[in-house]
Amino acid sequence: MPTHHDATILGAGPAGSLAALILARAGFDVLLLDKAEFPRPKVCGDCLHPRSWEIWDRQGLTGGFEALEHYPIHHLQISADFRSPATLPLEARGRGERAVSREILDQWLLEEARRAGAQVRTRCIPYELKPNNTLITSHGIFQGRVLIGADGRNSWLAHQAGLSAPRSRCPRTAWQTTLPVDRAADAVHMTFFPEGYFGLAPFNARQANLCMVLQQKARTTPQAIAERYFPGCGPLTWRSSAPITRPAFRPAGGRVLLAGDAARVVEPFTGEGITMALASGELAADLTLRALSHGQLDQLAAAYTAAHHALYQRVSWQNGLTRWLGTHPRWGRAASRMLASCPVLARRLAAPVFTSC
Repeated sequence: MPTHHDATILGAGPAGSLAALILARAGFDVLLLDKAEFPRPKVCGDCLHPRSWEIWDRQGLTGGFEALEHYPIHHLQISADFRSPATLPLEARGRGERAVSREILDQWLLEEARRAGAQVRTRCIPYELKPNNTLITSHGIFQGRVLIGADGRNSWLAHQAGLSAPRSRCPRTAWQTTLPVDRAADAVHMTFFPEGYFGLAPFNARQANLCMVLQQKARTTPQAIAERYFPGCGPLTWRSSAPITRPAFRPAGGRVLLAGDAARVVEPFTGEGITMALASGELAADLTLRALSHGQLDQLAAAYTAAHHALYQRVSWQNGLTRWLGTHPRWGRAASRMLASCPVLARRLAAPVFTSC
């Protein structure tokens, strides 16, 4: 027999853990599941957009976030071939962009959800979705009045619930490794090169994150690219993730909601992926809380679909532009050189993207 919960959440990344935290704080019975053991590494640029501060403030998490090991990011540099960058100042005063390892960030949020009262099960593998939001897993059978899928860009739940779009081939792969921090300037450095682009950002006093998006047809490897731009770096340990781009999925259907990358994948260039995951997890929790409290579960999918669309409208043009430049590196390099030669234009274009509203 299944165990019953108000909300069952699949995926304990930023979207899932924040949704679990909000619902558990409101007194609902919440089960948070993830197939991984935490803490765990994650292919990610590790940068949190300044808009994330608004979320921490709303949820009373600012102090905890500030206490995490991090690196403050005061400048953004954009270049072609790692030369002559356009340097853009980012919002400072302690509330700007900062880099935090996903191992640290995700573990912290998971523990905050647990402290709020959510039941947490890791190393839990889903096998089948049955009617009435019934999940058959390696840890048992669970049924939720609402099921929230926050299980990433290759969402198992989206496919099981019939919310995924037709499969399409993505021509790019993300690769991630770390370098000693002395290889990085006191900034996020985004550079276009002939086969793609990479971001370099220090995330603590010792290490910098090198996250690379590489065309799959490129006749090279991420290691060769690293040696091209960081001579003497030596053999590096790489992790990969795909797809980088993917058609948006239907964000809701019945009593199933999708949050974070499970619903929509954001181009990593602008560093908004984590913040949008948090925002969509918060949105899913808020609307689920309202539906559970007022007995309006039949209206939940429509309400979430409309609100989710409005949420992502704020990043749609930036995401589309950076995706196009990322898939056409030659134009990305040309744009980088133009921005370097015209700092005023660079600041005006970057301000709405890389600073808080």
